[in-house]
Amino acid sequence: MSSLSKPHLNRKCLLTSALTLAVLSAPVSATNVKLVTSMGDIEIGLLDSVAPGTVQNFLNYVNDGDYINSFIHRSVPGFVIQGGGYTFVEGTVASVPADAAVTNEYQRSNQRGTVAMARLGGQPNSATNQWFINLDDNSNPLDTTDGGFTVFGEVLGEGMAVAEAIAALTTYNAGSPFGELPLIQYDGVSQIQAANLVLITAVEVDADGDRHYSDDAFPDDANEYADTDNDGTGNNADTDDDGDGLPDEVEMNAGLDPLNDDDAALDMDEDGYSNLQEYNAGTDLTSADDSPGTRAADTLKVVFQVLEDDEGN
Repeated sequence: MSSLSKPHLNRKCLLTSALTLAVLSAPVSATNVKLVTSMGDIEIGLLDSVAPGTVQNFLNYVNDGDYINSFIHRSVPGFVIQGGGYTFVEGTVASVPADAAVTNEYQRSNQRGTVAMARLGGQPNSATNQWFINLDDNSNPLDTTDGGFTVFGEVLGEGMAVAEAIAALTTYNAGSPFGELPLIQYDGVSQIQAANLVLITAVEVDADGDRHYSDDAFPDDANEYADTDNDGTGNNADTDDDGDGLPDEVEMNAGLDPLNDDDAALDMDEDGYSNLQEYNAGTDLTSADDSPGTRAADTLKVVFQVLEDDEGN
């Protein structure tokens, strides 16, 4: 563990051939992750089907909380911003504990907006915790170097604007491995504080791919916010999705479609009463032997029977 030294402004150009760490990517598939940073949120769609082992490796770090209080430790404008390797807590820098390295799964090109795993130079199967976001088309050389760098995600929404804002920060040389360290409102002289770093303060996971995170009432259902009857309540929280007067549970138990409002006017058991009339009367939608008419007749029979009994007495 160490503290960041007072850096000098880094005026050196980075040679892309000296890149030893690669990119962490996000998918356009099921799982999304949101990095909450001190410069704004970066949403990443993980490419579960393209690089499943790499995605799972990334999620392992996320689920373990390893990226909380980590920071973007490298920025090369027009090339990449990189993170995942170091945390800053109470003025102290520490390495993110590395799990076992993952097998390289290069398939997707390192285009602008993709996220890829960083790794050691000349060792394609050495990626662990560090990742980077491609700020430009970096297919040459990243797609061809040592079997290609594994892209496992894509930046979604306004995330690239945040990434570019980070890349626009002045970088300082705070000593290896912080030779291109982006800092916020730093005077170039003082001890570096948490407020100067691009910190990742939270990481949220959207497992169902609907781009809702901590506010996700139904985290396993991507269609939860669909509102078929436009009543302002999403279908999962709505007891009558189609607004036809028949509760979803009643419709499903009767084999009806809870998203089809035509069902209420149907007469499933052909007893002369619509499904809605039967529901309102408390009778069985699926049985002609139990209808508002038969219920009324049965009630009259009971009444007449009581009257006959009274007369008989």
